[in-house]
Amino acid sequence: MTVRKELIKQINLTITVIKTINQKNPTPMVKNILKRYEEAKEFILQSSDGKFEEDLSKVRNKLDTLTRAYLESANDYMNPMLKEMHKTEKLLKEYDETTQS
Repeated sequence: MTVRKELIKQINLTITVIKTINQKNPTPMVKNILKRYEEAKEFILQSSDGKFEEDLSKVRNKLDTLTRAYLESANDYMNPMLKEMHKTEKLLKEYDETTQS
């Protein structure tokens, strides 16, 4: 699976979980997180193959630290969306590290 497909798959999983949480307990923070993940997904889908690596840093900037920000504001360590958000951030970081090597 290509990095792009793997990343889109993980972002879709994350968006699904965030939407579920947002339906149960909508908060401005969760809505903002959902918006940023949806924007990141669109950004990836619209980036050309040649610009994907360059654009990926913009995606990472959109999503980086959202897990920590949520925890600091909500103090909800058992929220299931955190697991998927962490996976997405980890995937972005791993890809970023391999491109810099």
